[in-house]
Amino acid sequence: MLLVDYYGRLFPGQAMRASTIKALIIHTADDLGNAGPDYKFGWGLMNAEAAAGQISDHNDFPDANKIVESLLDGVNTLETYTFEWDGTSPICATLCWTDPPASALSELDDPSPRLINDPDLRIVDPNGVTYYPFVLNLASPNEPAATGDNTLDNAEQVVIHSPNVPGSYTVQISYKDSLTNNGQHYSLIMSGQLTGEELLGDFTGNGLVDFEDLEILVGYWLQNEPFVDIAPAARDGIVNFLDFAGLAENWN
Repeated sequence: MLLVDYYGRLFPGQAMRASTIKALIIHTADDLGNAGPDYKFGWGLMNAEAAAGQISDHNDFPDANKIVESLLDGVNTLETYTFEWDGTSPICATLCWTDPPASALSELDDPSPRLINDPDLRIVDPNGVTYYPFVLNLASPNEPAATGDNTLDNAEQVVIHSPNVPGSYTVQISYKDSLTNNGQHYSLIMSGQLTGEELLGDFTGNGLVDFEDLEILVGYWLQNEPFVDIAPAARDGIVNFLDFAGLAENWN
């Protein structure tokens, strides 16, 4: 309820969908047990502070797609959200939707898939590599989550823990077959993207671009490392004169 109230204070007259609240809690939870979801701890321990921070970021940077509520309309089979990786954080996207009701089961704990609508979540990196959501093995519940095509759950999450390719990433939302009721509302939570608040060239995180940052940039340039590929117009994975120009632009 506190998260609902906080959202209402920042966005008067608006209310989060149930699927948005679910996605927000999953996305910002502290992982417990096996990496990713598991049958013992679920998605982990709820972190209300992190969830509130995601709402605050959405308010501060509404164009960064920190929180998205949209509709697969049964006409367009693919929706995409492209962003620039911030260069340091893991990339994470969480998708949830409220599935239409299925018919009643006559058998207790029937493990067969029961999804009515089955949206799919993917992330594609700048090299065209596709990352898939977590999937659990019903037959081996103690196994850590793998990744693949999730056909069982109305909550999907893709995580790239250690991105190593600078540039534009694309989150893809699609669906299988057709959609009951000719559409499906969904909620998407994203993190790891540039928001506009980052001071390009501030490698020490002190809010300034100064000689310490220049020293870091030169060091990576000599090692030919892509970490400081900061020129927004380039994002070419190469540390070169464009990146020195980008640092100079924000020099304090």
